[in-house]
Amino acid sequence: MLAGGYKGTILPVNPNRPEVQGLTAYASVADLPEVPDVAIVAVPAKLVTDTIEALAARGTAGAIVFSSGFAEMDEDGAAEQDRMIAAANAHGMRVLGPNTLGLFDLRSSFYGSFTSVFDGGMPPVGRIGIASQSGAYCGHLVSVMRARGLGIAAGVMTGNEGDVTLGDAIGHMVVDDGIDVIAVYAEGINRGDSFVAALEAARQARKPVVVMKVGRSALGGAAAKSHTASIAGDDTVTSAVLAEFGAVQAHTTDQMLDIAQLATRRIYPVNNTLGVITVSGGAGRRAEAAEGDPALCGAAQPGRLHRAGAERSVADGPVFRGGGDRGWLQLDPGIPDLYGGLAHAVAAPARTAAPAEGQAPGPALCAVHRRRARPHRGI
Repeated sequence: MLAGGYKGTILPVNPNRPEVQGLTAYASVADLPEVPDVAIVAVPAKLVTDTIEALAARGTAGAIVFSSGFAEMDEDGAAEQDRMIAAANAHGMRVLGPNTLGLFDLRSSFYGSFTSVFDGGMPPVGRIGIASQSGAYCGHLVSVMRARGLGIAAGVMTGNEGDVTLGDAIGHMVVDDGIDVIAVYAEGINRGDSFVAALEAARQARKPVVVMKVGRSALGGAAAKSHTASIAGDDTVTSAVLAEFGAVQAHTTDQMLDIAQLATRRIYPVNNTLGVITVSGGAGRRAEAAEGDPALCGAAQPGRLHRAGAERSVADGPVFRGGGDRGWLQLDPGIPDLYGGLAHAVAAPARTAAPAEGQAPGPALCAVHRRRARPHRGI
């Protein structure tokens, strides 16, 4: 936080040192000259509950607990986690963690996290929020986003979710006016009510949520539990809930970030609106075969586009060709004006006739575009 330019007050607590990185250190929570808004707790597991209780009794509103050795370990650890959360909640304190890499907000330079990803450089400040049950995966997202030049507003890594859940983190980002898109990494949904409420709030706010859900197999579910003490749950149910509440499910990092990047530009994926423009008939057929995925299924071609394609097909070199009922266009790269015509299509006036010989099909495409109530996607 010092290196990042954080402007708030930092009060180190260390019983063995009078100073930490140039800042006055205090021997105990009781010795602090003022009540902190939030505390970062990094002490052995056996000391965490007492530390939390001391902070909560003083009026600290929230704590980020880095310490591990709780529910992710065994039943005894889970019981101690419950005692720690109860001690915090008794005074109105909220707890992120335990076993968390924390949170960060690039806008205020608050880095309540020990992730090492920022050692490699800072990503640009932007309008994408990250809510992740895995600290390491959140760090990976930050690294990839930095390389791609994607701006980040804030990130929350929920860890064991003893108190603050993934749903709570998403819900907070929904009401944050500085965040337009929420990228979510989930290993399991611990409290379905808060998760569903957050998705519904995001839908009402028209704020896109992109979710990568792992732990889909029995082996993956066991790994998820040992990682952050989450229960993976039924992936079919989770996918149905995401679809019902308008969240987009991603299966790879690139897919998640591609969708998030488009969504920051107010371009939202919609089912049954896939269009393909290709210089290869084979590639068009390959895309058509992929449409078996319900998320990719394209609607049957509008009649005007299909008729225009049939009229313009030319053996071995089609200028404008409809590929069956699904609507892919094969373009002849030898006609220099063709691509310009397609780019112009969104602004060109609609026309009922098929394109004339040698003419770009922009107006016909525009007619199709205007007849549809939902946005199109192109590849």
